[in-house]
Amino acid sequence: MGHPESTFLLPGQLLFSTEDHRVTTILGSCVSVVIHDRSRYFGGLCHYLLPFGAPAPGAQTRYGNLAIPLLLERFFEAGSRAADLAVAVVGGGLLMDADSFFFVGDRNVALAKEVLAPYAFASVAWDCGGPLGRKLTFRTSSGHLDVRLLRRTLNVNRDHI
Repeated sequence: MGHPESTFLLPGQLLFSTEDHRVTTILGSCVSVVIHDRSRYFGGLCHYLLPFGAPAPGAQTRYGNLAIPLLLERFFEAGSRAADLAVAVVGGGLLMDADSFFFVGDRNVALAKEVLAPYAFASVAWDCGGPLGRKLTFRTSSGHLDVRLLRRTLNVNRDHI
């Protein structure tokens, strides 16, 4: 058994793999839905920026209303059953920047709850909200998920130091 392939998931991307991947992503107001099939030992996740959007070439995974169903479809096409899937929803922070006025993080989390509600998953974990970003690392084969809060840093103009 070799080392897993390492992938950095950018905002608006989705990864599903039956192979072993070590996936890392950084979340602010964005949300990742992370899914692991506990009986088949594979997994995937999406990293969406906004809750709603219309289908468009190359933009489908930027929006939660499109990305989450697409990710679930990949699992069900591979033979997964909802009862075997462990799900985690991570991110959706209220960061004090330009998008905080629109409560994008809260809306992203609410959309995930709505889309996932009809399914009888094995488990659903939530690590959402708050004023800090998160760094997520996920192993697709084992389902190991590590989420760390990111400390804030100040951008200080050199002339003021």
